[in-house]
Amino acid sequence: MSKLVGSINLPPVSAEFITQLEHTFPAPSVEPGFDRDDLVWAAAQHKVVEWIKNKAHIEQKTYHAAPTGAKVRYGS
Repeated sequence: MSKLVGSINLPPVSAEFITQLEHTFPAPSVEPGFDRDDLVWAAAQHKVVEWIKNKAHIEQKTYHAAPTGAKVRYGS
């Protein structure tokens, strides 16, 4: 088993779960009097939510995309 984060396979993730994560861990905003450590922590939490969202999206494309029948040619 690889220990690389990019090689992790996520179980199915519902849209409701992603929405709840986004509401629970929103993108941080800088406001007057902000605490740097709190901002860094909030940014890290939100980055994990974005990673889950992107990883789930990639898996859906890979496993659920309908074939188009398009012919693709690489190179010149």
